[in-house]
Amino acid sequence: MKINIAVSSKFKDLNSVVQDLESYFEEKKKGGMYFPTRWKKLNNMIGGGIQKATINTIGARTGVGKSAFSNVIMWDLADRDNMVMIYLTFEMPAYQQILRHMSSVLNTGINKLVYDDGMRGHLQLYHHSSNFNMFFIEIPFEIDALHPFLQKVNDEIKKQNPLANIVVLVDHTRLFKKDKAKNEEQTIFTLYSTLNYFTSSCKNTFIVLTQLNRNMELFQNTKGDYRSPMISDIFGADAASQFSDTVMFLHRPDMYNINKVPVNIDGNILTIPTKNRMLVEIMKNRHGRCGSCVFESNFEVNNFYEALDLFDGN
Repeated sequence: MKINIAVSSKFKDLNSVVQDLESYFEEKKKGGMYFPTRWKKLNNMIGGGIQKATINTIGARTGVGKSAFSNVIMWDLADRDNMVMIYLTFEMPAYQQILRHMSSVLNTGINKLVYDDGMRGHLQLYHHSSNFNMFFIEIPFEIDALHPFLQKVNDEIKKQNPLANIVVLVDHTRLFKKDKAKNEEQTIFTLYSTLNYFTSSCKNTFIVLTQLNRNMELFQNTKGDYRSPMISDIFGADAASQFSDTVMFLHRPDMYNINKVPVNIDGNILTIPTKNRMLVEIMKNRHGRCGSCVFESNFEVNNFYEALDLFDGN
């Protein structure tokens, strides 16, 4: 006997869910459910690229390069039709984000770039980048203001372009304005639960940057041994692990004076030198497999290149 439930519009019957799945498959085939980055190996591991309507947490200790790495992703995704990129750039002024991108594109260190006689010409390229819809919020606000802010952003953007794909970078989780009614753990939980609402209701995509706590640093200093970061090493670990679709860590063992480390490359454990290398450790992945990507990094110019010689070509 067929049962109908009319208690709430939030209920979906099996047929409705199967229709959602059919739509998902169609969009996936068209490439509409993910946004590729420039990195082939990373794309393959996370299901083709950054998945639409997901929360993607990137954790790292200070100075590893999480802002520079995520900035590359944002610009890669921006160079597509119907993309709207929103930076909650609480850690640095918005012009620093542009300067980092400029440094990467021109393969020139920021200090040299500032004194480059051609700087004005370089800036003109950004003035004329009218195809890129990028918006920046520099001043932190309280976490309870995030929901109405995102709702207003979605309403305004979708009114102008119903096909818009909105990607929001949160840099970073600990920099929202302090709320006396909430401790840090509650603030971060509210952050992730709010983002989760907008992945469902508005199909927004989020890249969330977070710092590591001191657990790993103390381990390295006291034990002298290497271990990869774990989800418990990040601030707000419970909320991050619960709500995130992917959790990845950027790690530079050479910052701890560790010259060689074992890494998981396609199920094979390889010991690799760490000089000028950054490891991307994927610890949670709803759209692919966990494991490591190894990047050759030129940190002076904010560039990251996959160490493809370590991989099997996939």
